[in-house]
Amino acid sequence: MSSTIDFLFPSPSRPPAGLSPRHWPGVSPSSTKVLLEVLKHNHEHWHIFFNDQHFHNHAPHRSLALWAMGADGDVIRAGYEKDCGYEKPRIVSPGKISKENFTEHLGDERYYRGYLEFFEASLKHDGISHTLEEYLFSPSANVGVKEGLFDEDAPQPHMLARFFSGVVHPVIHAGYGLEFGLPGMLAEGLAQTAVQQAATLPLIPAHLFDSSVYSTLNDLAGSAGKALHDALGNTVSKLDAAFESKSLSKSPLNFMGDFRKQVEVINPRKPSEEQTLTGSVKAKVDPHALDILGWVSKDERFATPEPDPEKRESFDECIKKHSEAILQFSKLWKLDATRLGHDKRYLDAKIEELAFLVAVMYGVGGWTGRGKKEDGSEALFNADFFLMHLITSSAFIPSICFFISPTSQARFLQIYLTNALAYYVFRGCPPLDIVGFQTAKEPQPAGPQPHPDKSTLPSPESPKALNPDPWLPIIQTSVVHPDEHVPKTQRSLSNWAEAFGTRRFCSALKAQGRSASGGSDNMPSLEDAAASAGLGMGWGGESVQGSSLSLLGGENPIPIELDGAEYLDGTVFLRAAEMTAERLGRVREGEHAEFWDFKGFFDKDDRKEQADLRKALL
Repeated sequence: MSSTIDFLFPSPSRPPAGLSPRHWPGVSPSSTKVLLEVLKHNHEHWHIFFNDQHFHNHAPHRSLALWAMGADGDVIRAGYEKDCGYEKPRIVSPGKISKENFTEHLGDERYYRGYLEFFEASLKHDGISHTLEEYLFSPSANVGVKEGLFDEDAPQPHMLARFFSGVVHPVIHAGYGLEFGLPGMLAEGLAQTAVQQAATLPLIPAHLFDSSVYSTLNDLAGSAGKALHDALGNTVSKLDAAFESKSLSKSPLNFMGDFRKQVEVINPRKPSEEQTLTGSVKAKVDPHALDILGWVSKDERFATPEPDPEKRESFDECIKKHSEAILQFSKLWKLDATRLGHDKRYLDAKIEELAFLVAVMYGVGGWTGRGKKEDGSEALFNADFFLMHLITSSAFIPSICFFISPTSQARFLQIYLTNALAYYVFRGCPPLDIVGFQTAKEPQPAGPQPHPDKSTLPSPESPKALNPDPWLPIIQTSVVHPDEHVPKTQRSLSNWAEAFGTRRFCSALKAQGRSASGGSDNMPSLEDAAASAGLGMGWGGESVQGSSLSLLGGENPIPIELDGAEYLDGTVFLRAAEMTAERLGRVREGEHAEFWDFKGFFDKDDRKEQADLRKALL
């Protein structure tokens, strides 16, 4: 048993991908010893859900986040012991899980231990990438397959729909395993996926797994992507080959980029059809994820009526109602599976788009829709519990993509965008006052302050002498906060601030106007801005080939059509973190610990103000 548990929980490894969060100084042998003790205890003693409503076990999440943020072992242990106060003991599985009966007990939490042992064995014998491809991303893991062909009457595993359900907790749990090199955490996350209900199924249409498209792309893939795909084993390859003989009835989502003309099953809509499809959306060659968010925020189909105070619409009901419209928007985002396989800059750029997408949803949306306090005064920030999980889960996108094939990367990124848009709609589509958010007064450090010496830079009287790096007090107070989501949120935001803090945006419409008139000295033309953004803009094709400008830190802003784009930059992550810290309470500095907001963006007293703001932004 000792050798098995040591295999499942070795000392954490370095982050696998360049955009994965880094480990803060403070990691030590003693903190690592405590971390492994609590992870092993959790694995052996607790169930993956802690109540009958299928609320998720967060204990190892907090432990790993604290360790990576440099927390002392005593803090890690205290956090774990606090979380253990409400965990549910492990349940003996009614039977074993095998390849033969894998689909028979999906969604049944009683079989969690059975699936856990199954995935532990698969990871040990077949490795990480093969296990992920065969049991999570392949067509056979999602749509019905019988004798190698699509069959709607065959079992429908819907593993990716389960993966993104439960407020994306399976993504988070498995993501920790991949980021820290912990097979035990990954096995727990995959087992959690297996027993999770497939609530997000309406957002993942079956034609996303039409491998007649992927087989064409695989033939065109570069050597790096092809080598990884071939290494995954025969199972996925045979399934993909079999699927070529019988395509699914619907056309696949258009995420093929420049190869869309080479694949007959893809029929891009003409601009006029695109206009009909998405209302006010203007045709754009290759929209940024923030463009799509802006269009969703203005679509009247998502206008949320005043909810019944006795029964607020559930996420399941929301996506059943709006899934078709949400999918119409998400498929506007172009993803080229071939380039994902051989161009790391292209993959990183797509991840960057998602990082800004969720930060704007949570940060700008939370500030714009902050509403009123009970005493009628203006609230500081609406720290929405559901949008917060988009922030925490986004940190694992790079690590997950690192271990999967280019085709699976395309599926994963597309589904992530779709689900992020769905949560934005579900929470009430908060209007996005970027100008107000970016120009609002930043919260200042709380509690007793130091007394700078007269030699302190830039001067002892300067606020910057007290708070030269605003991230340091944020991290310090987050590490000791009693709520387990706070350190995870701030860790994710700080990671994106490190990666994309220099990014700037500009108005695509204004840039286009300047381009038509020959440009100006102060604002780059649309072509220049696109070249600077490079693949990060999603401007595919040959226009950006050979660009010498840095993708993740170009000199020129990225043009997007989101209102107030010229005010948006990489400080959005810091501002969201500062407002989160103040809203949840800076406990290290003596403030009372608060909890996340569940009111959404539906408050009756705020609806008129939000409607007026929405009109102003339009």
